[in-house]
Amino acid sequence: MKLNLFSKGLTLAAALFAITGTCAVAQSFGQERARAIGEMTDSMIIQALRDDGRVSMSGGFFDYDSAELTGTSSEVLFKVASAMATLTEMRLVLVGHTDSTGDFNYNIDLSARRANAVRRALLGEPYNIAPERLVAIGVGPIAPVASNLGDEGRALNRRVEFVMLDEELRTSN
Repeated sequence: MKLNLFSKGLTLAAALFAITGTCAVAQSFGQERARAIGEMTDSMIIQALRDDGRVSMSGGFFDYDSAELTGTSSEVLFKVASAMATLTEMRLVLVGHTDSTGDFNYNIDLSARRANAVRRALLGEPYNIAPERLVAIGVGPIAPVASNLGDEGRALNRRVEFVMLDEELRTSN
């Protein structure tokens, strides 16, 4: 059973690497390159996507153990949709993450449901992003940005990242 879970984790890590061209699993704790969207303007989001290839949505957008977006997510979704309206060729992978608390398979499923909730929201009113521009995947706890030993670190690990697929739109390759 443990080997099966390990192989699923490796398969997801390989899929993430194949899709994004980066290996988030290899990033060390506390050195997350993704920037939090909440404090950013639309132009800052565009610049972060061009520079880093990713931005991160974390902090209160989902209730504990839920894949339902909270009301606080609408401002962030508006900013992402505005960035996508500016960069009309940009495609994003929405990568759902969880902390390491609980069952591995459950966390993989929860992270995928959260990424898909963000995708569904961006596809619908008032954003109307074209479906071919958004891919949603869940990687569960396999790419932490902080230690899972404390509440603060676990909260940072529960996030959805917006990862730019289009390398040619990046300013730093």
